[in-house]
Amino acid sequence: MNLDATGPDEIRAAFGQAAEAAGERSQEVGGIASVLVEAADRYETLQMHPSTLGHLRDAATAFTTAQGSLSAAQEQLTATLADFNAHDGQVADATEAGGTRASREISAASGEAFVANPANVFKEITVNDMIPNVDPAAPAHAGSADALRIRDLLRVADTMVLRDGENFAGSASVRDGEGLMVLAAAVDTADGRVVHVAVPVPEESKADWKGAHTTAQESRIDPEDGDTYSVNTYSDATAIIGADDVAELPARVDDVIAQAAKVDREYRQLIRKSDRLHKERLQLELARFADAADAALQLRLDSSERQHYRCQQRRWAYVQDCLDRLGPDDRAGYEDLQRRIAAAGVDRFEPGREDLAAEVCGLTVREYRELVDIRRKPRHARTRDEQTRHDVLSGDRKPLLLAEQAAIIHGLSVDEYREWEALTNLGEPRTAGPYRSARGRTPEQQARYNMLQSSPRGATGATPGQTMQIRSQFDAYQRAHHSDKLTWTAERLERAELAARARPLDQVDAARLKQVIAEYDKINDRCEALGGEITARVEIPGHHNAKLVVEAVQREEDGGVDYQVRCVPPNAAEDGSLGDDPYRTTASGLRKLAKTLANLGIGR
Repeated sequence: MNLDATGPDEIRAAFGQAAEAAGERSQEVGGIASVLVEAADRYETLQMHPSTLGHLRDAATAFTTAQGSLSAAQEQLTATLADFNAHDGQVADATEAGGTRASREISAASGEAFVANPANVFKEITVNDMIPNVDPAAPAHAGSADALRIRDLLRVADTMVLRDGENFAGSASVRDGEGLMVLAAAVDTADGRVVHVAVPVPEESKADWKGAHTTAQESRIDPEDGDTYSVNTYSDATAIIGADDVAELPARVDDVIAQAAKVDREYRQLIRKSDRLHKERLQLELARFADAADAALQLRLDSSERQHYRCQQRRWAYVQDCLDRLGPDDRAGYEDLQRRIAAAGVDRFEPGREDLAAEVCGLTVREYRELVDIRRKPRHARTRDEQTRHDVLSGDRKPLLLAEQAAIIHGLSVDEYREWEALTNLGEPRTAGPYRSARGRTPEQQARYNMLQSSPRGATGATPGQTMQIRSQFDAYQRAHHSDKLTWTAERLERAELAARARPLDQVDAARLKQVIAEYDKINDRCEALGGEITARVEIPGHHNAKLVVEAVQREEDGGVDYQVRCVPPNAAEDGSLGDDPYRTTASGLRKLAKTLANLGIGR
């Protein structure tokens, strides 16, 4: 803070500088407190000694107390600035008459008096920096404390699209480790303050954001060649949150973190039990088989069997959702085809039905047997000739029965679907460059591709984008389901051969093996239900039906929690998926985000 200020503007700048510095230090100290709290929670799950955790939590409490003191200092400095503005004529006269009141510099960071360049401690701030777009002649806001504490960190005051009667009141942002950002701007309306929150926004696109009151796409003209191009303003990824809801966000985020941490502790305990049972089972399996490789293979096949079943059930659930979007005639046609396919086996091809399985695969019986035999080997264990033969037998397009089903979903004839399939395999158009030739679909092919892809028949969603997503995911799930049927069938043959090589266990070991398998499966079922799933969630409603969604996702493997944030617009798909990666962060990062938004809501 510059105590050598002589004019009203310089004094305003000095007071504003000190208030801003106090606010920044408050956020830094609060961030440290959040990190310590998260560390204590994590170490508690690792069963660290209670006394160690107590000291760590006491340190976090001390930082929280310090943050409160800094926040109080910021409020008092802001009040000082307001009082100065109320009596600025008198203060200005006194300052000019009395000359310099002091000649030292005080660091707000340490409180020590020293002679130094203030730029070494704080960024030098002018009145114009602190009051963006304020008209000195305006009776409202000009020179007021509210205007002076506006912090436009995003520099969007000039570009923000506002409605009549609205006033820009500040902006801030937070970035994750993947280059995605949360952009926020406070706006004062006739009904009170609101905060425009956009998430996720790529860092390179933040300059295109103008809040929620603009079109999702804007046309721009390239100054070099005059070509027109479109940019995404991310208005459809922006929620308008009321000040009251934003103020409650830190507390609601703490609830999400606490609930997720509780689930994570359970998950880590389950993982430890699963590892212990796996080791015990391996010892029992070694007693069954003369070869350790056979014992390991038995465990792998059992695990794979469960995985196949779970994955196939998920795929069936999605296919069923697609069928619910079909008209009666289309659904009847699809189900007739499904009965023919299921005759060979639903989730795997059944023994003794090779002729039916070959028809489903679009192969002869001999070719079907050859394909299954190759599938018995992992990809890395196949020879080059085997992999080439596998690719030839698998083909680059769906077998006829599956293609007929997909054509119904896409709202096309079989011939049209085959045409769309071929165009899809060509790939997106790519123009020629200095070091590459043109690739992908030609403009004429792209036009035809777009027409086929936008059929109004078949399975449709609320918007063209949702329709495209529904059909694309159906293709992926159908293809994966068919491929998994072949893999599961091949593994069933391996299991039969392995069982023939097994030796009988004595009665005690056989009973224990059965018990271990049952316990292991039960634990893994619970881990499967938790791993990769949303374990805690909160929705913050917006003023124009869009909402801000915060979710905790349980990590698989060794445990841990990831937190993701996204804005869900009113026209989003029913499953809430926007097709974009969400903003991801840690518990401390989520707390920082919540505090940043809350501060915008109250004008800090």
